[in-house]
Amino acid sequence: MRNKFYNFYYPPAKSLNYENFWRTKIIQDFSLPNPLINYIILNPTKYSNSYQKLLESCKYFYAKKAFLMVQQMIHVNSTKWFFKHPWASKIKAYANPKFGEDGFDVLKLNEKLWILKNLHIESNDSPNAASLLTPKIYRCDVKILELRTQKLSLNEFKIFSKNVEKCILYEIYVTDEKGHIEIPFETVLESMPNLIKLDITFATETKSITFKTVKNFIKIQHLRKIEEFCLFNTPESFNAVDFLDYLNKINGRFYADIHISSNTSIAYKNRIFTLIDEILTQESLNFVPPLLYLNGMNNIKYAALKMLQNNMLKNQKIPSSDEIMINKVTIIQERTQKENLSLAVFSVIKENPIFMITGLLFFVCLFLFPLAIF
Repeated sequence: MRNKFYNFYYPPAKSLNYENFWRTKIIQDFSLPNPLINYIILNPTKYSNSYQKLLESCKYFYAKKAFLMVQQMIHVNSTKWFFKHPWASKIKAYANPKFGEDGFDVLKLNEKLWILKNLHIESNDSPNAASLLTPKIYRCDVKILELRTQKLSLNEFKIFSKNVEKCILYEIYVTDEKGHIEIPFETVLESMPNLIKLDITFATETKSITFKTVKNFIKIQHLRKIEEFCLFNTPESFNAVDFLDYLNKINGRFYADIHISSNTSIAYKNRIFTLIDEILTQESLNFVPPLLYLNGMNNIKYAALKMLQNNMLKNQKIPSSDEIMINKVTIIQERTQKENLSLAVFSVIKENPIFMITGLLFFVCLFLFPLAIF
């Protein structure tokens, strides 16, 4: 049996319809054995870069597994979605006239999607937009995830988060399957094993943070490789003392920015102010202090805390007495070696007058040669 080999490309959105799409097929023989071709079709995720090129060049693979590989996918305050093909230079609507060039409705999409890099969902009028997308996902390898004003279950969030390195979340609710109970913040962090940068703004009514949340951070091993950890509108249930203890235990060397919600009690604010004073008055720290901020904070103390954090991130520390002694010993040893070499050279010249005469003649010639030219 011969496999059908189809020439394939994505024409502009206005010119594409499915009848013309399949009418231009060309039947050929593959140079590879049929079992190998079938294996590639059954396991496209093992050859993502190569399979992308096959989809660009051959309709046969698209007919066997009808999904679209896209670089970026965007949904902002509307029912329309936009994505960028791996080979496209601009964000374009799905290439189908029934959706139009102004975007497409994901619910009417026949094919499933393999999203490669970026996913941005922001919709005040449709808080379940992310949930509606999940049944259409064939595979999600996004490195940058941005979700705003969305409500979705933990299992739906895991579809997007398993490969995420940079995550931006704004007032989202991650719940159980029934949508009634909000999932703890630490459980959300556990679902992002490759996380490097986090920027999250909590909703005012959030219940994802409890007094036990920070204590559970120590159980999340991959959180130790994070580089940026930014929390905004952080509720009063966030235990800042436990967070400093956590940083001390792991010797935290990452950038942390914690903005406390304005809807906190005076007693909690006073505890934060006291904690900031303790950080600024300590002689030495085993971790990079977080940048704590809340309304009513002294601007001078905030600037001092920021300067302390920047200096420690740059690793500008005062060397210890032992390090200073080691450096002095090293310098003395280097000087001694140079002096010994110089004494050895002079002793050889002193014992052999011929070397001395030859050296003097060489310097005389070196000095007179430019004068002779002029």
